[in-house]
Amino acid sequence: MSKNLLLPSSFEKYTRQFYAEHRNVLLDIILFGSTIRGKQKPADTDILLLFKDKTDLAVSYQFRKSGEKYHLNLEVIPKTYHELLSSDFLARESILSEGYSIIKKASLSKLLNFSSFVLFRYHLKNLTKSKRMLFYYSLYGRRTGETGMLSALQAVKLTDSTLLVPVSKSEEAKIYLASWHIDFMEIPLLIPQRIVQSEKFQKNKF
Repeated sequence: MSKNLLLPSSFEKYTRQFYAEHRNVLLDIILFGSTIRGKQKPADTDILLLFKDKTDLAVSYQFRKSGEKYHLNLEVIPKTYHELLSSDFLARESILSEGYSIIKKASLSKLLNFSSFVLFRYHLKNLTKSKRMLFYYSLYGRRTGETGMLSALQAVKLTDSTLLVPVSKSEEAKIYLASWHIDFMEIPLLIPQRIVQSEKFQKNKF
């Protein structure tokens, strides 16, 4: 499997071959959804077939059926470039913020020099004082030198009620917060890579 992706390498190889055979009509083949967000054993695999001028349902059907060979339940969405950017396309936000080009072997955000994160806003009103202390131990680690979930999630703690988490760890973050019965809200963000790579960001000095 590719790094950080739950896709068989054989399927990725097939996908690139499929693209090469249909590059006269296809611009890209993009993975998005729960697989990207790090969900273990997702029920299906979301794929966007990005067409140049007009969608081809026969090509889409052929690709969707190919998933059976690799034991993947493919949910294939055929769209043109203009349809992808349309405000009427409900999955647009998800694809632009978390989509991964199987052809270019990079996230769409990275290709545009951005990094994709999810901002988690939460509150601890439902937790007792002792439960809050246990939550903080879990988040930071209880002893000196011990790492907690903050490290495991590769997260940045912006405030006492805000976590910035890479999109690839967002599903794990949701499960973690839900396990503490904490109310939270998710906000997808694209941050320029020049900021993410800065010393202040890397060392959380802001």
